[in-house]
Amino acid sequence: MLPGWVRRLGYARTVLFVGVGAILLSELITAALMSILFGDLAWKGLAIGLLVPILITLIVIPTSLRLVFALDATRSTLEKLSITDELTQAYNRRHFMESLEREMARSRRFGHPFSLLLIDLDDFKEVNDTFGHAAGDDILVRFSEICRSRSRQADLFARLGGDEFAFLLPELNHDDARQFAERLAQVLSSEEICFDSHAVTISICIGAITWSPDFDEIDRLLKQADDALYTAKRSGKARIVQAEEIA
Repeated sequence: MLPGWVRRLGYARTVLFVGVGAILLSELITAALMSILFGDLAWKGLAIGLLVPILITLIVIPTSLRLVFALDATRSTLEKLSITDELTQAYNRRHFMESLEREMARSRRFGHPFSLLLIDLDDFKEVNDTFGHAAGDDILVRFSEICRSRSRQADLFARLGGDEFAFLLPELNHDDARQFAERLAQVLSSEEICFDSHAVTISICIGAITWSPDFDEIDRLLKQADDALYTAKRSGKARIVQAEEIA
């Protein structure tokens, strides 16, 4: 894996940086040897010492670094694929659960809040039955795009399976999570998703919960968020229920 500073430099500047470094190092070593062996700098020796690293810089270093950068790009792509849902480009369930574990550990250590939203699309089965699964896929993709565009950099949006999604919202308390959920639902309700000659509007039900020191297990946190989502769906469409409201 390439160090971060190498990625920031990029291929061309890294070649230049390594090449110049090799030339300077070669000259210093040659100068030291000439001084020890001949008592002076021996300019011909310095010229030879300069020629070799220049040839290496022009021939060996670019080829080697090009391969290193290509391998690093491939590794990054494979890593992204391993944590991303193929259809929607949201994070997958495994990555979500791993991130939730880390966030709970951080909250237990520092006492910072975080909130969790479980999201279900209303009438998604009916869309699949009426317009076909391709239309359903279009809706899921567009829904994911909207949600990711509304995320902060610290937020994590994931597809848990089917039409069930989740948001992990670090540093958001109970009221902040409610406002986030309401804004998201409002944006979705004003968005028409078009496929073939049809257009539909998405509405969602959300079950929300905010972490507190009482939660020492992920399963309990998820269970209460899931109960809130179930209550929201049972109450009708486009509902937001926070677990604290049904506790």
